[in-house]
Amino acid sequence: MKQVSGAYKESMAKPFRNRSYVRVLFSNSDTTILTDGEWVGNGELAMSETSTLDYNLQYGNPYATLELNRWVLDGSFDIAPEQDAVTGFVSSIMSDEGGDMPTAATITRSFSKTHTIPTLTLAFDTRTGIHPNSVTADFYLSGSIVKSLTVPVTSDTVAIATDVSLCDKIVITYGQMPPYRHPRLESVSYGDQKVFTDEEIASTKQSHDIDPLSRRLPKETMQFTILDFEHQYDPDNPSGIWKYVAEKSAIGIQFGYKLPDGNTEWVKADHYILDSRPSFANNQATFKATGSVGRLAGTYYKGTIGEKSFYDLATDILTDADLPPLPDGSNPWIIDDSLKTMYTTAPLPIDTHANCLQMIAHACRCVFRTDDDDIIRIEPFTVTAETEVGDFSIDFSSIHQNTQTMTKIDQLKAVSVAKYSYTKAAQTEIYSETTTDTIVHVEFSSATADVGIAVSGGYVVSSKVYAQAADLVLSAGTKTITITGRPLSQQATVYTLDVGSQGSVDEERNPLITDLNMAKELATHVAAYLQQRNTYDVSYRGNPELECGDIIGLETMYSPVVKGLVLTDEITYNGALRGKVKVKALAVIMGVLDAFILDESVLD
Repeated sequence: MKQVSGAYKESMAKPFRNRSYVRVLFSNSDTTILTDGEWVGNGELAMSETSTLDYNLQYGNPYATLELNRWVLDGSFDIAPEQDAVTGFVSSIMSDEGGDMPTAATITRSFSKTHTIPTLTLAFDTRTGIHPNSVTADFYLSGSIVKSLTVPVTSDTVAIATDVSLCDKIVITYGQMPPYRHPRLESVSYGDQKVFTDEEIASTKQSHDIDPLSRRLPKETMQFTILDFEHQYDPDNPSGIWKYVAEKSAIGIQFGYKLPDGNTEWVKADHYILDSRPSFANNQATFKATGSVGRLAGTYYKGTIGEKSFYDLATDILTDADLPPLPDGSNPWIIDDSLKTMYTTAPLPIDTHANCLQMIAHACRCVFRTDDDDIIRIEPFTVTAETEVGDFSIDFSSIHQNTQTMTKIDQLKAVSVAKYSYTKAAQTEIYSETTTDTIVHVEFSSATADVGIAVSGGYVVSSKVYAQAADLVLSAGTKTITITGRPLSQQATVYTLDVGSQGSVDEERNPLITDLNMAKELATHVAAYLQQRNTYDVSYRGNPELECGDIIGLETMYSPVVKGLVLTDEITYNGALRGKVKVKALAVIMGVLDAFILDESVLD
């Protein structure tokens, strides 16, 4: 539940509400730039650290140097450390007494992919206010300049409107500097900021659906539609800005409410990533976005043979996904430390990054989701009968007429969890190919141990071998690759936790569970949750502070307050708020169950 004031809660609960507002914060920049390439100067001082340029760091005192007026003994300058200086880019080239430099100072960034850059913002030396009198930004595509812009600089920050739809290299060249100064750069951003308000927004919709047991992926989506009578976002408009909208841009949505005192209280924003460029129809542009989990659609094939912690597995997968860092440069994920004490001997299958993380969360009894800051989280799900209801309730005064429906699931008889083990088959040939390629990616039909690689007519320059794949760099020419190994076969025994005398049997199958204690703990965890058999679907007036996973009170036909867990949440806005939730009633004690049956039968 997002934090709001007492005045907000009291006013929102009244039969008649004041006006609500919405605004969408649109950062039109391609966030994948942050992990693609690095800035390189044509000469740098030892203290220079270009890896900090992409992040919104709070720099401390400037470092003292032998530049004009930069060794002032009044405590405003620090002595640079021998390593790990936090200063951004500092060129080794110094201007002369007239501000000219013997060689123009430049800083260059080359990308492995093309990027859209609508605006380039440069912050020079914000701590002392020193800056060049001009800069030139050259944008390249496939070796040719597609745009060259020289702009005057009148302060320590300059924003360059580029309208560059595609580029793969940027070169920044400094103009004149004040006398006896090194050119500096503290940060770079690659887009512009825009705020859409009620006057432009036709509608918004947010949907969240999170499984507390992580047996499926979370769904976290957002879309908004703006009025666009000038066709700025119409792809058919050659002078419009549609082509400059960067995919994967950051989107924030925030709701406000007019308090009785006339002030507007804004609820904490939810953050997403734009899926694609907007669609356009009937003078309206529609933008669609998703949480960061929805971005984990790449393939992960780097699972290995041997025991490893679930924490290390999750970290490896998220690192491989190449997600853009947070504004301060930190990783955009939080993995609970409990995963450091849980282990598996199973090789990860080749699957999407998201599906691999979902299997990890499920095995470790965690919730897998993106929070409102768009940070991926894998954390334990710990709701119990003792968990208290907060001060938020949905009662009949806010529920739309005849919209509350209840679904009751049949009784739960038992939960069975498969515990897996893996054995090696005999050494055999698993792959053979004749090729002229020098870079080869190979995927095996099953996880394989003790892999051997032979190359006839050539040799292996380098190799990285995984449980079910290999990346090879080979010599030039025609050669034949032969790979041998011992394929792993999978067996499973079933642990069954008896819950009742009749009803349905829930089956949990996760090939990463190779420890009997983890199987037992998962069975107990799932049984405690699945004994909650009633769910309610409700349409109500809508509260943007509500989130999936919240424990709330819900009025029903047969009870003034039922303690409930929010499973899904949808908020729409088209001048007024409307909401939909699915709530699981927490009526049965969620404690430890002790009726155990161990079924050692082998699964087919």
